[in-house]
Amino acid sequence: MSKKKIMTRKTALIIIIMILILAITAIFLIVKNNQKEYKYPPELSVILEDGTEIKMLRTYYDWNYEGENVIFKLDRDIQTYNFPKENVIYTSTESLSKAKIKSDVKYITTLFTSSYAKIENNSIISHSTSNSHGDFSRILYKGKKEFKSHADVGEYVYTFRIDYKNQGYATYAIKVINFSEADSKIAKEYLNTSLENLNKIKELVSKIEFNTFLKDVNINEKNLNLKYEYYISDNILKMNNLILFACIPDLETITYTAEHKKTFLYNEEKERTPQEIDNVVYTREQINSNDTANIENFMKYMESL
Repeated sequence: MSKKKIMTRKTALIIIIMILILAITAIFLIVKNNQKEYKYPPELSVILEDGTEIKMLRTYYDWNYEGENVIFKLDRDIQTYNFPKENVIYTSTESLSKAKIKSDVKYITTLFTSSYAKIENNSIISHSTSNSHGDFSRILYKGKKEFKSHADVGEYVYTFRIDYKNQGYATYAIKVINFSEADSKIAKEYLNTSLENLNKIKELVSKIEFNTFLKDVNINEKNLNLKYEYYISDNILKMNNLILFACIPDLETITYTAEHKKTFLYNEEKERTPQEIDNVVYTREQINSNDTANIENFMKYMESL
């Protein structure tokens, strides 16, 4: 056989192989991008570390199905919405950081937006949003999409917007009541502590957060007086106050004082200015107010540990 014929056959074989590769690639891309249509947007849920699955609330969608466009909108502000029990998570910062998001169907996505808002007395006091472009259908369907929590102790509303290929987009929300797992386990050992047992109260306060700044503990009737080296801002004292009121049933008020009275506060112009504070008082009613991160729910969370 001549060298020319051999070369011709090799060239033909290479061309056939290339055509096959292109055909297989084309079929793969067609299958990959061929998205089955659904009547409604996918359902999302949060999978906790222990395997518990909490369903998200679908709050809005703009959806096309079989030539028709349907728009659904929750008829109230999501930040003040009274979430059903099945859409609320009672958890800890530690556990929430390991949570995952799961979709009930595999659906090609083009945009994934997540945000959270910290809520106090039905008002947003902090907010953050992040966007991710691309297809997350595989990891969502397998329940491996990271929840990405950023929460301290308190009440939060997490919201998500997902843009789906061809049919539109949907938004979802879930309420998170966040506690400190480590401090909750400590508190569980001090439930039903009597106001008359000062030594046990001192022991409890010396174990929870900010104990390195603690200077003095004393009781005055139904008031607990705590003296620290510095003043501690009220937004990070939430967990300590929950623990003390939950563990000491007869406690009515907690008064915080500090060795160094001068501290920085924001004035009406939102500028940090040094001021002297004599004391800061918290009442049981104040801590057990409208927030869902209250004493009753904290007790329920401790029971689950």
